[in-house]
Amino acid sequence: AAMTNAQRDAHDSTVSSKDRRKARKELESARREYQAKVALLQQEEEDGGGKASVSNMVIPDYRSGRNERDIHVRNVSLSLDNGTPLLNDGELKFAHRRRYGLVGKNGVGKTTLLKAVAAFEVEGMPKHHRILHVRQEIRAAGG
Repeated sequence: AAMTNAQRDAHDSTVSSKDRRKARKELESARREYQAKVALLQQEEEDGGGKASVSNMVIPDYRSGRNERDIHVRNVSLSLDNGTPLLNDGELKFAHRRRYGLVGKNGVGKTTLLKAVAAFEVEGMPKHHRILHVRQEIRAAGG
């Protein structure tokens, strides 16, 4: 008699039913924990005015009539909330179809710069581009 793939896999498997149930429970537990983290972030975003968002994107404005693909912004000045300057008369250049990495020590303003660029808070930033900033770290559900 011919066996189906599921029957053959069950017959040939070296993993016991108990181990499969245990793995399934662990997977379900991890899924619930992840959903709790996402729910917590959504609640923090609603309560905190968007400061805990996982991602941020502003809809582009195509009415400007400009179709440049490269971004070149001069005289960029940006500072932290406490007034510490990050950039004074800096320059941002992004070439179309290129990928960029932003490297620096903790607390020097990498995320602040990315958030400002994504929110079009940088003066002179072209509004016809779509920019998405996705947060890398997610806090644990318990703390």
